[in-house]
Amino acid sequence: MRRFWATLAILPLYAQERDLSNILVEAREHVLEAAEQLPRISCTQTIDRSYFKRANPPEGTPSCEQIGIDRKKARYKMKLYATDRIRVKVMMIDGREVFAWADPLKYELHDLESVLTTGPIGTGAFGAFYRNLFVNPEARYQFLGERSGKLAYGFRENTEVSHQVVKAGEKWVPTAHAGSFLIDPESLDLARFTVETSTLDAETNMCETSSTIDYHRVRIGAEDFLLPRHAESRDVLIDTGETTNAISYSACAAEIPPLTPPVKAASILPEKVQMVLALDDPIDTDTAAAGDLVSATVTKPVIPKDSFNILLDRGTRVRGRILNLAHRLEKSPQPVFVVTIAFDVVEINGVASPLHIQVDRARNETVLTDHSDRWPEDSQFFATNASRYVIPRGYESKWVTVK
Repeated sequence: MRRFWATLAILPLYAQERDLSNILVEAREHVLEAAEQLPRISCTQTIDRSYFKRANPPEGTPSCEQIGIDRKKARYKMKLYATDRIRVKVMMIDGREVFAWADPLKYELHDLESVLTTGPIGTGAFGAFYRNLFVNPEARYQFLGERSGKLAYGFRENTEVSHQVVKAGEKWVPTAHAGSFLIDPESLDLARFTVETSTLDAETNMCETSSTIDYHRVRIGAEDFLLPRHAESRDVLIDTGETTNAISYSACAAEIPPLTPPVKAASILPEKVQMVLALDDPIDTDTAAAGDLVSATVTKPVIPKDSFNILLDRGTRVRGRILNLAHRLEKSPQPVFVVTIAFDVVEINGVASPLHIQVDRARNETVLTDHSDRWPEDSQFFATNASRYVIPRGYESKWVTVK
């Protein structure tokens, strides 16, 4: 067993009665045993992301040190200007947290990485944060006292021994960080884990990032697993903006979904053929997320120009995925919901085949000219002052085949 340094304050009476002078070591071993179960588990992770900027932007760009001072002294207010949501499967493989589609399609043109990197994304909450800390013999701890019946410990890791990395340009760099965690003195389970980085390299485009994760026991089959219940993270950006992620976990199962990359194959249809699709199910912006599957039905026979050859019959089903579901609160003249869908599969006689289509921008009223979208060819905009929008079942949109 590795020896760990810890500064222990006076323990509560019940702790003294249990002789908990070594509770940190005991809890560490107990939690690491729980972490060994993680490679058998996958959960659905839903991430609600919010984007903020200063209500009154400063003149010039202040340093990260100045931004930190101003934040602590509440010298400015932040204004929410956009939100989005993404949903994926998360699992632990070879000590790393890995994302995958909850429902993979046989053919897809857009891979998961291209969807994840449209906004702030991070790993660690599923188990990597605490696992990397507790296996590090150079980590330092300090007992902080009792909080709501839990034992609180602080920790710190210097850059030289840190396992936490942040992307800086094209490389990943380790960063010093500190935080705290809560241990249940009865079960020795980890209840909460909080971590905050030191000032980051300018190449990361961030000044600092922080995360707080709550853990609980989840019964799967005949076993109990220590899994995250909820997590929140915040990034403070060098341009004085901020982003927050609220992460929830659900549908945890003792199975690992397939990690095969999507097949990218040529479309079975020639290009420049028009079609009209009707959604099979509504899309509710309160619950839908990027990553969700969608399906639609061809409303009339698909026939190329200057031909009588029917390529797809009326009623043919196509399948795809939401790539982006965002709410832009500052869009002029009124806020808009941005919904981006890629339909990549067509089913003919029960057989899935590759399909390459994009929104026909000339024939759709909901398509606006906005090149700030990552996939402008597939985005549709729904203007409303309401905080929620439901694209109804049967909603028709016009598409055109591409290479």
